[in-house]
Amino acid sequence: MTVRKPADEFVEWLNKHNGSPYSAVAGTTEMLEAHGIHEEDATETSMKGYMIREKSAILAWKRSPDFDMATGNVIVFASHTDSPCLRSRPHGDVIKEEVAQLGVTTYGGGLWHTWYDRPLGICGLVCYSVPQTLEKCREEGSLIKPEMAVIRSPDPIGIVPNLCIHLQNRDEAQSFKPQTEDTLVPIISTGPLENGLKDYIAQQVCEQQVSAQQVCAQQVSATVCGSDILSYDLCLYDTEPAQVFGVRKDLISAQGLDNKSSLWSTFNAFTRIDISKAKNRLVICVGFDNEEVGSNSIVGAASNLLPKALGRLCPTTPIDSNCVIFSCDAAHAVHPNYPGKHQALHKPKMNAGVVAKINVNERYATTPKAIANLRSLRLVGDDELQEFIVRNDTPCGSTIGPILATALGCQTIDIGIPILAMHSVREVCGVQDIESMLQFCEKAAYKYHPEGWLL
Repeated sequence: MTVRKPADEFVEWLNKHNGSPYSAVAGTTEMLEAHGIHEEDATETSMKGYMIREKSAILAWKRSPDFDMATGNVIVFASHTDSPCLRSRPHGDVIKEEVAQLGVTTYGGGLWHTWYDRPLGICGLVCYSVPQTLEKCREEGSLIKPEMAVIRSPDPIGIVPNLCIHLQNRDEAQSFKPQTEDTLVPIISTGPLENGLKDYIAQQVCEQQVSAQQVCAQQVSATVCGSDILSYDLCLYDTEPAQVFGVRKDLISAQGLDNKSSLWSTFNAFTRIDISKAKNRLVICVGFDNEEVGSNSIVGAASNLLPKALGRLCPTTPIDSNCVIFSCDAAHAVHPNYPGKHQALHKPKMNAGVVAKINVNERYATTPKAIANLRSLRLVGDDELQEFIVRNDTPCGSTIGPILATALGCQTIDIGIPILAMHSVREVCGVQDIESMLQFCEKAAYKYHPEGWLL
């Protein structure tokens, strides 16, 4: 039997669940359920389970049988579910020159020029009403609430076409800069749509329900139509499949490697952990939304999602001393075409292992003590981790690490795999690094301690 590499599993997962935070959480839920981990309330007696907030953030836990509230260690792997993208506007139907377009808003700090001339699908959350249900609620005097579905169009529905070079003057051709309000607008049809995009969205809701075997196709087609769509939060995504490439098949090209590479690796490692073999441990895996726009939301790292879960799962555990958070987010690989953009002694390479990210201005949360702990991996025969800092003349991005460290007061370490073209519609990472991240998280779940590594 052929043993599948983690990278192959990752690429397959991306091609089913990439594109929006809602899709990523749905895919993560599917992963957990397949390993016998089910949605339930977080309590101090719950041994394992997961909880979802607003369909775009997820938190899962496993408790070892010998976990003691006073002395046990809490290991948290935190990542995020969102990526920079184009998102639908509440009133997204646009007609220009008798061409139907989809009005979009830029989400996060994307490299927007990379979104032109690509086939784009839509995926995300749809809220809708069901007339039969509304009528029943009226008769019973019960609460009326919208239905929700996570959809993902199987085919492209739009494209953002470039302006041909013949219609650009010399300055425009030599210094292209996307006009995000006026020109970064996908075309979706050559003529007006009778009910805008809502008929198509309703069709996708029906197909999603059928695929989930909720009801038969005949019932669905009679249940949801365009006029039933109440609201939606849809992300455009590149329909070109994620794929392994290169003459040695050692690289991955995909949308959203920042930060699906961490989301998938941490939750996949989490499902593999035999918690009965972990000593006095509570392992938590969490995927927050809205990292790309500052994390200040009810589904972001600045919310009460993790503190509230900790308060329920281990209410008397001294979190400041007994907890370690691994803030897992993609790092910048050295670019062969722009090597001078990296600090000379801190150049992470693809397929060379996990990266620890350091910044004395607290853009990353990694402390000297944490770095010492990570470097001690060499003492037990493991590969040395790579390290990254920015140049003094280069701005530094940030992560959820400092936010969580501030909120909880515990040791927090920023790690991730190195990628190229971060925030492009297509990013690149190494095949081996997916496995390295997976193995690191498994090892840390069993053996990392706030004071070092357990042998």
